[in-house]
Amino acid sequence: MRLRIAVDGRERDVEVEGDPPDVRVTVEARAIPVHVSVEGATAVAEIEGRGAIRLEFGGGVRVNGAAREVRVTWLADETKSEGGDATVDVRPPMPGRVVKVLAKPGDAVRRGAPLLVLEAMKMQNEIPAPVSGTVKEIRVREGDQVGVTDILFRLSRTGASSANAMGKH
Repeated sequence: MRLRIAVDGRERDVEVEGDPPDVRVTVEARAIPVHVSVEGATAVAEIEGRGAIRLEFGGGVRVNGAAREVRVTWLADETKSEGGDATVDVRPPMPGRVVKVLAKPGDAVRRGAPLLVLEAMKMQNEIPAPVSGTVKEIRVREGDQVGVTDILFRLSRTGASSANAMGKH
């Protein structure tokens, strides 16, 4: 999963590979093993060789006890097919339970439009379309438990460039 994370206005592109609790996080071409544990609205990321970071959610985000302005943008995973169409896989940003599916196959969606509601860490999060296109396939149903490697939706973006598109949320 590819993310752009801004903490107090400082942005970094991040790639997360693997399934929690043990993932590999790549930042600025440096891959770092991270062990993540979640309890309620608190997550602890134990970073190999660097100690732990405690994240608290609810009424804002606190990092190691300090209130921070945090913004996360999911970057689309996109593949090109022969006809110039691009298929974009939409994955969840974190493990959770699908509360509501908001789109159906064949729906035309704009970038940023909510596709589904995911409950994770006692919060409900709308998962947006990372690009404008057509819903090609839905791979989940309400009540399903999903992980970060699961594909929720496949979107078709006709005439897309090979560059990855950025989603908003």
